[in-house]
Amino acid sequence: MFFFRKKTLLIDCFTPVEGAFKYAKPKLAAEFVPDWWKELPKTYVPRNGFFPVPTMRKCAGIVDLYQRGIMLSAWCDAAVEIGEKGTENYRWQFSDPKHNASIHEKEQIGTHFNSKEYAHLKLSSPWAFRATDATPFVWQDPTWNTLYNFEYKVLSGVTEFKYQHVTNVNLIFKRREETYTNYIRYKTPLAHLIPLAEDKKIKLKHHQVSEKEFGSFFNTRMTFDGHYNELKKRGCPV
Repeated sequence: MFFFRKKTLLIDCFTPVEGAFKYAKPKLAAEFVPDWWKELPKTYVPRNGFFPVPTMRKCAGIVDLYQRGIMLSAWCDAAVEIGEKGTENYRWQFSDPKHNASIHEKEQIGTHFNSKEYAHLKLSSPWAFRATDATPFVWQDPTWNTLYNFEYKVLSGVTEFKYQHVTNVNLIFKRREETYTNYIRYKTPLAHLIPLAEDKKIKLKHHQVSEKEFGSFFNTRMTFDGHYNELKKRGCPV
């Protein structure tokens, strides 16, 4: 029988923000297993039964999920005020004024997400990732960590971190009949990044850098039709 050691995928994580570096580092998903799940007993006796059966605590789907990938967590509190259905109003505020967000114009999103029923917001992440290879990662909503907050969804996608380094988080909020405010608390898991490779062991290194060095990760060639795929084709490091 042969045993093959997993290759290490090293991801360097850079931020110029001291608070994010000290208290809100991206970490392996295994460190974000929800407390409510850990507190579940592993078995229970069903009603009208007498023999114990498994609970969700033994669910292989959840166990395996948290053994994979990286979790990005909120680097500060955020409050998002969503205007009532039929309007396009919304605004946001962060507890730390260093942080910000942006939006896609409705023409970029198309008509599927009607801007009078939904509100899009892209959180500008203070983290840049640089990986040793182009392993793709799926971005997933960390549902089990945020069951209490169904007012927004984290939008999914696939990216890699050898040729691009952005870790912004795209959210979509559903409008109600009345204006309401949604709170995203500091350290709340925002996005679960799952590698599309079974043979990789992820290792994270965290670095606090200057604003200038952080900005250098995004000083790439920009075109109207996008430059990301062209960079990947050429194998050009960013």
